[in-house]
Amino acid sequence: MELVSKDQLRRIFADARIEERAANGELTEIIIYRELPSPQMNLPDGTMSERTRYIDANGQTVAEAHHYEAITSRGRQTPRDPKIVVHEGTTYYCDA
Repeated sequence: MELVSKDQLRRIFADARIEERAANGELTEIIIYRELPSPQMNLPDGTMSERTRYIDANGQTVAEAHHYEAITSRGRQTPRDPKIVVHEGTTYYCDA
């Protein structure tokens, strides 16, 4: 496992095309948790905190990411914030 910065992990997540591959059905998204965030976060009412795991056809985890989703008529979401990415045989992670 290799510890990298948040910015590096975001680039690796993008280079691995995780969201594109999930949209194409190549990866399966599994919601690890979906819950109300801490009130200390001071987010709009109805916002949910969600962590997603991305699984390949062999059942192997290739990434995990977090985002906030506001339950509104516009369905706003924050960009995915990757926590773990397996890319080209290396597992990358950040501790923040």
